[in-house]
Amino acid sequence: MGNRAQKVRRKAVYQIPDSVATIYRQNAIAGAIFYTAALIRSRESKSGKQLSKNSDTYMLFRKIFLYCPAQLRIMNLVKSHIVEGFIMENTNRLRLLFIQNILSEKTNEEHPITIAQIIALLESRYGIVAHRTTVSDDLQVLQEAGMDIVKVRSTQSKYFLAGRQFEVPEIKILLDAVLSSKMLTENKSIALSEKLLSLTDCHTAAALRQGLRGIEGDKPVNEKIYYIIDAITRAILRRKKISLHYFRYNEQKERVLRHEGEAYVFSPYTLVWNGDYYYLVGISARHEGVSTFRVDRIAECPVILEEEAAAMPAGFDISRYLQQTFRMFDAKHRTVRLLCANDTMDALIDRFGEDITAEAYDKNTFIATVDIAVSHIFYNWIFGFCGKIRILSPQDVQETYKQMLRDALDGAN
Repeated sequence: MGNRAQKVRRKAVYQIPDSVATIYRQNAIAGAIFYTAALIRSRESKSGKQLSKNSDTYMLFRKIFLYCPAQLRIMNLVKSHIVEGFIMENTNRLRLLFIQNILSEKTNEEHPITIAQIIALLESRYGIVAHRTTVSDDLQVLQEAGMDIVKVRSTQSKYFLAGRQFEVPEIKILLDAVLSSKMLTENKSIALSEKLLSLTDCHTAAALRQGLRGIEGDKPVNEKIYYIIDAITRAILRRKKISLHYFRYNEQKERVLRHEGEAYVFSPYTLVWNGDYYYLVGISARHEGVSTFRVDRIAECPVILEEEAAAMPAGFDISRYLQQTFRMFDAKHRTVRLLCANDTMDALIDRFGEDITAEAYDKNTFIATVDIAVSHIFYNWIFGFCGKIRILSPQDVQETYKQMLRDALDGAN
């Protein structure tokens, strides 16, 4: 069997002209096309009849051809030397898709294109030679299929794609949400932003890029976030328990696994977005009740167990459970020094990011220097730690906080 396959392969390769064989050696995808096409020719010559286009060999060739690089030289060589008839048959089918791609990527109301420009792009990008009448007919077919293609009548008519799945303001909102997300890493934010920009034309995408603000400075560094979310989602859909490791930050800003490094067994119920972070809500086997994990604090991809997940308590209301947000108010920014207990580092990093300036004060505390909009929300945040975080300076900020405490005490009395 092996010798026979080698003979067929040698016979097929020998049929490829020298100019094609050079590209065969230099380009793996083109080489696969050349070899498969030559194999078709070889089998057809041996059998004396045309190979069925439903055969495995032809189906393989179709799949490989769809991924051929859009290089005119390769396309022309394939057409000229190997399977011109087969490719022309598929070109007629693919041309509609290519025109759709051109309209989607290159046009909008301010940037329509002519049939001549479409023809030029078909040839330069896909190696397809088309006539004006053919392209005009294709545009009509796409319109009849439901594409919102508008024709601008003039001495030389132009066309553009008017209706899209996402409008520009919708894409802008999604872009801002992605860039400001504290759950997505910088790399993931950039990659997802580019995918969103691909939903519109190149002109609008360029304008949106110019208007985008920079990546937020307190982005997480957990690059496994997509895999973690995927595993959790699959476990929720399958109603299975998961095993995960959870970490915290110590006073040196080092990651330390909680639960003494042992895995948590958890019954995932839902993923929710709350207060700029993504949370996993479900039943904890350790705590024997409803519990929450912050997704970006999950150390690695959870393991989906075979054990069925525990059911949530009767009448559980996720909205009521998550009624905690941290609101921001405009106020003057000040540089504030805080004396903090070691076990508050998680909260400091949550609030100010991993670039926070921190230095050890003694074995139980450290001093953090933060830039913050000083308002009653900031003072409320400090108060919530019950003395574990204290304001060292500036003195006026410290005195304002003390006065708020006195006023609160007087109000209670």
